[in-house]
Amino acid sequence: MDRKLIRRFVWLLYGAYIIGILLLPEIGARVIAKLTYTPPAKSRYLEISDRYPLLRQLISDWNALRFTYHDYYVYSPAPASSQTVNFTEYFGARLTPDSASHESVKQVVWAFGGSTMQNLEADDRLTLANQIAVELNKANAGVSVYNFGAGGFQSSLEAIKFQDLLRRVPASQRPTTAIFYDGFNEAMYGYYFGAGAMQADLSMKMRDLVERRYPRLITYAVSELLSRYSVFWRDYIDQRISNTLYGNQEFPHKRNMERTVSTYVLNVRMTAAICKNLGIRCLFLLQPLVATRSNPTEFEQGVLKSLDPEYIAFTRELYEKASEQLAKVEGFVDLSRVFDHDADSHFFDLGHTEPYAGIIVGKEIARLIAEGQF
Repeated sequence: MDRKLIRRFVWLLYGAYIIGILLLPEIGARVIAKLTYTPPAKSRYLEISDRYPLLRQLISDWNALRFTYHDYYVYSPAPASSQTVNFTEYFGARLTPDSASHESVKQVVWAFGGSTMQNLEADDRLTLANQIAVELNKANAGVSVYNFGAGGFQSSLEAIKFQDLLRRVPASQRPTTAIFYDGFNEAMYGYYFGAGAMQADLSMKMRDLVERRYPRLITYAVSELLSRYSVFWRDYIDQRISNTLYGNQEFPHKRNMERTVSTYVLNVRMTAAICKNLGIRCLFLLQPLVATRSNPTEFEQGVLKSLDPEYIAFTRELYEKASEQLAKVEGFVDLSRVFDHDADSHFFDLGHTEPYAGIIVGKEIARLIAEGQF
């Protein structure tokens, strides 16, 4: 046999071997990703949602989401279409399929909040915001609800987004009612990062851009780009790099209770003044948390035990002080015990809930709106 041919054949085998070695981690990662799935909500979400028939599809749909930049309030989900999770082109609003059709709208409700209002733990129809629409439209009320909830948002970012939307939309599209659903992120940021702080990694990335720390940004950008094409890189490398560059870094003066309370109270009072001036009915809600439920189930007691006791105490004190200071503010309602008369488990962490919880909370919020109790 020709020696040149043999040499080429050997080099071909060697190349195939090298390629195979390089591809083996990627192939293995793709197989593992295909056979298993781990939602951002961790295993407790899977356990508490086992009776929810759309669970796998929902997790797949929310993992496919992308985000888009906005001036002032930073980001919101990009328009997306899927079986369970849909975001519209209207300033990042999540679809509320039970809202009134455009030609029959008599009332417009804007709903603001963090991830608990965005409610990715449920499909479009079961979200808290859509359940408000369901209840209000039972009597053909002609109500359209816009869900502007965004993961990581707290009262400071919501106030900014609310004012920005008022400035951008025509007067005819302004809401008749606005809902601000808070508490979870107020407590988390106040305890870990600082009162009124925004999501820590976002602040650090913008700081790197402004201060021209380009090597860090380039490292992060290259890692994110690779994770789009490589499952192995996405699942085993990218998060480690991101945590190293922009992981949770606590503020030196954490657990500042008085500042956290005063920041939330000031945001509520400022927003309430804007609402009054523009003739918008505004509802400021302290959302239910596992830490504020008086009768946690056995499952929820396990959730409580998994959390830092000081964090739980901080959250409860925050709610108590905020409620005291806002008791006379029109539109403020403490909804923290809305599940107390229900025997089911609803929480799988401090504030996120199983897919059906929005039915209970949505019904109560709709009642407050319909009866004008604010």
